[in-house]
Amino acid sequence: MSVKSFVLNTLQTLGYELIKKPVSSTYKAELSGLSFREFLNLYLQARGPESFFFVQVGANDGVSNDAIHDFAVNLNLNGLVIEPQAAAFSALKANYERADNLVFENVAISTKDGEQPLYTIRKDLDFLQYVNQAASFRREHVVRLLRNHINKQASPAVKETFQQLHLTVEDCIEAEMVKTFTFKSLLSKRNIEKYDFLQVDTEGFDFEVLKMAEIETYRPSLINYEHEHLSVEDKQASWDYLRRLDYHLFTHQGETAAYLV
Repeated sequence: MSVKSFVLNTLQTLGYELIKKPVSSTYKAELSGLSFREFLNLYLQARGPESFFFVQVGANDGVSNDAIHDFAVNLNLNGLVIEPQAAAFSALKANYERADNLVFENVAISTKDGEQPLYTIRKDLDFLQYVNQAASFRREHVVRLLRNHINKQASPAVKETFQQLHLTVEDCIEAEMVKTFTFKSLLSKRNIEKYDFLQVDTEGFDFEVLKMAEIETYRPSLINYEHEHLSVEDKQASWDYLRRLDYHLFTHQGETAAYLV
């Protein structure tokens, strides 16, 4: 039975469904009543974890909003886990201390090998460190996300501290120089010849990572990436790109999952 058949049959048995929903000019499925973590569990049951290999780009600390961590640890999955921020990378290694089959890279995926500034929350602002998943190559992206968070989502205590320190949103951003690799050169460095699942969370750089991931060559059976911070044009272009490669798509909470039949 194919991965698609297994997952769809299991979804129906459990009372869930993939429903068609018009999004922009592309019709995609939207997952109804099931989290991506639950979908990934079904996928791994169908795929089998023994020869499975995943690549995670933008892993942060390995647990915050992370669907892979528990599977990687409990099933002893093989994978390459990538995170450019030094502090987050340290937490990532600690959170995966029981995982024996993973390799870790404290780098960012970019268009060239070298170094590049990554914009993030200032390290001395302890009360805002929980927002460090907003790190991006684009300073304006971090400023926009932090402004929105302070205005709409932050707790009263965080807002009060922010005001007491007489901060502006721009004051809270700093650049951290990070080592960069292209996707191809990093896989070559690690002698990775195939991967089955690509997970991407790079705060608006996701489509660029997809285009560098040599999907046409590696043909991963599952891809999941954050489309929430893409422009309307890039969001649509990413869907069109994957559909041209024969992927089936569904969306869930600001992310897109793509799978091969």
